[in-house]
Amino acid sequence: MSRIRWWEGGGLLVIGLLLLSGGRVAVAEKVALVIGNGGYAERPLRRPVQDAQDMAALLKTLGFAVTVATDLDLGQMEDQIRAFIASARLVPVRLFYYSGHGANYQDHSYLLPVDHGINRAYDMKRKAYPLDALLDGLREDAPDGINVVLLDACRDEPFGSQSKSVGGSKGLIPLATAGSGTLVAYAAGAGEQAVELAGDRNSLFTKHLLRRLKQPEDLRQVLTEVRAAVKAENPAQVTETSDKLVQALYLAGTGPVSPAPASATASTPPPPAVDHDREVWQSAEKCGMAACFRAYLEDYPKGRYARMAKARLELEPDTQPAVVTERPAPAARRTHQRFTDNGDGTVTDNNSGLIWLKDANCFDDKDWSTAMDLAKRLKKGQCGLRDGSDAGQWRLPSKEEWETLIDPNARDPALPTNYPFIDIRSGRFWSSTTYFVGSAWSMHIYDGTVGAYIKINTALVWPVRDGR
Repeated sequence: MSRIRWWEGGGLLVIGLLLLSGGRVAVAEKVALVIGNGGYAERPLRRPVQDAQDMAALLKTLGFAVTVATDLDLGQMEDQIRAFIASARLVPVRLFYYSGHGANYQDHSYLLPVDHGINRAYDMKRKAYPLDALLDGLREDAPDGINVVLLDACRDEPFGSQSKSVGGSKGLIPLATAGSGTLVAYAAGAGEQAVELAGDRNSLFTKHLLRRLKQPEDLRQVLTEVRAAVKAENPAQVTETSDKLVQALYLAGTGPVSPAPASATASTPPPPAVDHDREVWQSAEKCGMAACFRAYLEDYPKGRYARMAKARLELEPDTQPAVVTERPAPAARRTHQRFTDNGDGTVTDNNSGLIWLKDANCFDDKDWSTAMDLAKRLKKGQCGLRDGSDAGQWRLPSKEEWETLIDPNARDPALPTNYPFIDIRSGRFWSSTTYFVGSAWSMHIYDGTVGAYIKINTALVWPVRDGR
């Protein structure tokens, strides 16, 4: 038993690190520093503080000890990052997130404090924080473990009207100092611009990070899905990743995962290998846009589905959804009412015959075991029910039943048009179908994605029962 010290919001914590046979870490100690700079004197940004607050809240739910800081001057940035590096020395997973202005000068990337006052290119070296310093510090002072750096830092030209001589320094460039065990994700490619879409609470890159980081998938797969989602909304913005990790990394609950030695005795079977090619292709199909098929081809130019992706691009212009199957137009089919509101707090899906609770959010977020119990005990008088049902008739829907309900071409929610359900929150809903030990299938109502989710995490509860 060794001891680990780490910081959370300036307070010192002492945590035990338990090692199993074979040297595998049994707990996932994770520490994060989250910075959002938006209050610049020139070229202020509206979303970095919100980005930082929302990212910090998410990382805490994933088990991170989080320090969040906003609108920092240069001295404050240096102090926060120095403390972060010191706290990370013996922690297995370290994550740094930055939202704000970034720039490059002489092939080096810099994060800009809110008081930078840069009006000459050479000022960058003494008035901005060099990103190399963060990576150098982690590599030299904390050489063991995994480093994740998420940079939402190239939104527009960061210098104002008094800074014309800086010129050509927009955006960030890949870090030469990102060593083994480090993954760096950029909101856009080298020197390119990322965007803040009107009406969104968060920047485009951070918005999709927040939606997908909580998925129980390898971080590489998560970032591939983020790239496809970002590009679907803004085809000119293609996220970039520098990946030098030497093992799989699951941020949602399980910490770093690497194969056990052949001689080690596993108490539970390992999860099945992830077919990244197939999953990215399925994401592109669900998206249905030409931009998503192009994103698949960029990641897998010789993938198993490359020929189909090229065929979809030939069939459809960029602004139209790609045709997945050739079917008669809906108008040519016989009119069919998909749902019947029974007037007693229930809705019948006439396609499947299943009866769904009309109130889609009666129970709020629960862990899987609690969700299973609540659905089983549901009866008349609860959640607006007046149908005479008793406890034991309701349950969580199975993975297959979720797939019969969702419309993969719809978004937020991914449900057929004219649905009569009420109080549908954009989030993940539990299914009753287990995936492997400790996880179950779930459905995200935003885009209808069905994926595994750790049972001790929380998701929404929407009961169903068989038809009469």
